[in-house]
Amino acid sequence: MDIEVIDQQECKAVYDQLQVSAFTIGDTEICATGPRGGKDSCFGDSGGPLVVPEGNGYVQVGIVSWGPQCGNPLFPGVYTRVSSFSDWIKGTMGGN
Repeated sequence: MDIEVIDQQECKAVYDQLQVSAFTIGDTEICATGPRGGKDSCFGDSGGPLVVPEGNGYVQVGIVSWGPQCGNPLFPGVYTRVSSFSDWIKGTMGGN
């Protein structure tokens, strides 16, 4: 599925419209949606990867977390920002 990471401030503005504290976008989260909206992860996808092209391969930048509805073009999907936890990941994985 082709989706792209969107600007953090744009995502926060979209979710701030809802005025629901449970739908607040934190600094450890990123948002992504299809180029025209309507594409997103859904129930059962939690924990899956959000990857972006880099060089000849891909790098994981997010982990599927939440969204108010599947594929709603008005609300991008929310993902845990992997870079926010890279020190913990490296420490936990050690030399593995």
